[in-house]
Amino acid sequence: MLFFTSNPDNPIVAAHKAKGRPVIIHDGRVINISCDDMEKTIDLMDVPLTNNGLFTFQVQNVMCAVAAALGLNVPFNTIRAALGSFSLLPTRCPAALTSSNAQRGLCDCRLQPQPRCSVDTGQHA
Repeated sequence: MLFFTSNPDNPIVAAHKAKGRPVIIHDGRVINISCDDMEKTIDLMDVPLTNNGLFTFQVQNVMCAVAAALGLNVPFNTIRAALGSFSLLPTRCPAALTSSNAQRGLCDCRLQPQPRCSVDTGQHA
């Protein structure tokens, strides 16, 4: 099990890490990764999708993607290269971006909401 957080002082994640278990911690402009014997850092300036770490929702997506890739034993250098290959373009962002808002880390989310997926639990009235 791998935990990730944007709160470097999260006691649950700290306890998990103290037991030698894998964690990803977002701390300012970097993501710190501890997994097995690996201690790595990803500078969010190298991950264009996050707009230097200002788009916190994208930072969370990146942490989740890193966790999934590590769980699949993808080499760290491959993960780092993949994260650097995503550019911040309006066609790739789920919201309409303006250059002034992108510089300030603001996302103008005026697109029509997409229908959410539903799960059939098998319990019907």
